[in-house]
Amino acid sequence: MNQPRRQLIPALLLSAALMAVGGVIGFLARPLILPVVEPTIAGDEQVADDAHVGHGSSSIVELNETTVANMNVTTGKFEQRDYVQHIRVPAEIVEYVPQGRQSVVTPLAGRVTQVYVTRGEALRPGQKLFELSITDTSMSEAQLNLMSVASEIKSQQQRLERLRPLAEKGAIAGRQVIDLKLEIEQLERRKESLTEEIRIRGVDSEGMKTVIDEQRFNRTVNIFAPKADDLTGAKENSIDSTGAGDENWYTVESIDAEQGKTFERGQRLCELTWHGKLLVKGMAFESDMQAIAAAGKSGLPFAAGFGEASGLSRREGLPLFSIDSHVDQESQTFPVYVAIDNEVSSRHRDSDGRWHVNWRFKPGQRAHLEVPVESWKQQIIAPVSAVVTDGPETFVFKKMDHTHESDDGTVIVEFEKIPVKVLHQDSRHAVLEDQLKLDLYEKYALDKAHQLNLALKQAASGGGGGHSHHGHSH
Repeated sequence: MNQPRRQLIPALLLSAALMAVGGVIGFLARPLILPVVEPTIAGDEQVADDAHVGHGSSSIVELNETTVANMNVTTGKFEQRDYVQHIRVPAEIVEYVPQGRQSVVTPLAGRVTQVYVTRGEALRPGQKLFELSITDTSMSEAQLNLMSVASEIKSQQQRLERLRPLAEKGAIAGRQVIDLKLEIEQLERRKESLTEEIRIRGVDSEGMKTVIDEQRFNRTVNIFAPKADDLTGAKENSIDSTGAGDENWYTVESIDAEQGKTFERGQRLCELTWHGKLLVKGMAFESDMQAIAAAGKSGLPFAAGFGEASGLSRREGLPLFSIDSHVDQESQTFPVYVAIDNEVSSRHRDSDGRWHVNWRFKPGQRAHLEVPVESWKQQIIAPVSAVVTDGPETFVFKKMDHTHESDDGTVIVEFEKIPVKVLHQDSRHAVLEDQLKLDLYEKYALDKAHQLNLALKQAASGGGGGHSHHGHSH
């Protein structure tokens, strides 16, 4: 049996040698047999082929200029300022009542002879609204009395002029002149009282001259929009022919007056609204009320957001107006109000030359109220899309202040990974702790931090593409 064993050993050695040679040949021929799989990066931007780790560092990623442009990376400086954390509650825009509404009533009994406005029209303070033919008997009596008093004052003043020289010569007693002066003063006071009564009834200064100087009745009276000083927070505006001016515009909400219709004193002719100041009504839950009360007590400003995510706009620095003392029975929420200044977003004239304005904020518009709960003083504020967290690390990307060229002449842009400490983060901003590495004079990637991190990781693992020489242009 020793002889067969001796013959088996060489056969086994030969088989092992042949298998080893076959394995080597198979490994060397692998690229010819199997396809090469190129590394990719998951996400919106495919940048692995154009990224590689710069200067032998795992914290710097190099991308060609075209890739950076295709990624649409926005670069800029971070802010250093105070930041307030908010909690959100649903809200809507409501009118600032009663200041936001003005009922125009007739100051006397009369019949409408002219209507100068239409529903929905935008008006300036002091603009003419209606003309009324006077049917008020008390107004007629007041005008008659004023004409009589004005005539008597004129007559007594003429008499005084005649008596004064006589009194000076001693031809008459000086007491007569003194009594006449006192009588004129009494008449002047009576004239002022009647003048004010008639003015309140809607007669302007021109109409007053008609009564006093021309001794004629005013048969009609004009009704005007209230002056701007009747509006809380408004100022008299000066609007040129193009409509340019401030935000003091009334809108004709409804019209009760019709041509030929008769009104008694105090009846409403029309209703005007002024939306230059509105309120944001937040519907807070009971769990939010402690934070809202604390914010009101500390004087921290509120904020409000409007629109959808893609077109979201925001107003900050809004003062707390009031906290309702009643719970909304339907929603079981606590109404909270903050004041907001409105603005005219556009204005135009129709074919009749009437102004129409479009306010930025409108009653009934949906919003959300942001209640301040905590603040940070002088910390670094970055967009949330500029910050990326990878495992235990959180960092941003600083854009290097130099570029260089690759072997084919392509301009290479470098971003350096900078570790940061996040104090607070919401859907829009991240509050970063101030530290030496975060130089506010440098530019950072304000978005696409996630894609830049993927490019850095891919390049560091050897999946990057091109190589460059470092002829830097500092």
